[in-house]
Amino acid sequence: MQHSIHMKKISARFTAGYTLIEMVVVIGIFSLILFASVAAALIFFRTNSGTLTQAYAVENARAGLQHIVADLRGAQYGADGSYPLANISGTDVAFYSDINGDGVPERVHYYLSGATLFRGVETAAGSPPAYGAEATSTIASSTQNIAEDVPLFHFYNASGAEVTTISQANPVAYMTVYLIVNGQGNGAAGDYVLRSTATLRNASQF
Repeated sequence: MQHSIHMKKISARFTAGYTLIEMVVVIGIFSLILFASVAAALIFFRTNSGTLTQAYAVENARAGLQHIVADLRGAQYGADGSYPLANISGTDVAFYSDINGDGVPERVHYYLSGATLFRGVETAAGSPPAYGAEATSTIASSTQNIAEDVPLFHFYNASGAEVTTISQANPVAYMTVYLIVNGQGNGAAGDYVLRSTATLRNASQF
């Protein structure tokens, strides 16, 4: 009987020791897999960081371009009677458009400063209506238009002739947006170009 009890104790000790070894082996294997996964992820991000940055910059620019086109298509006279287009240039355009659908046009301002494309919005208040301070937000970064001396905006009349100054006798009927983006910062070879055309739907009323 005592011999049997002694054998059971030895067997229990052996079983407990074997389980502990198994746990150490499993933990070791898990640690190796985890280390390999982290190392692979780091290598991936280091190798593709430029590509990921470029993809992010392009996606932001694409969304920004959609904003520009949508806002420009609704250009109209300001709440204070101002002409629909307040300013036009290769890197700057300001106009009036009801961008929030409340029936009162906002003064919208898109402009490049360095490599960043900004959007400024002024709302009208009071009687008679007057426009207040400009609330600014970033639309796109990593743009290259200024660095490469390429205009962002071009303006045309109904005949297709380019317009460079605001004139009620020669109104802007549509405009093109040519946005150059390069999130990799590796020169013109990495440029990504986004193009779009915005027709001023109310141009015939100007």
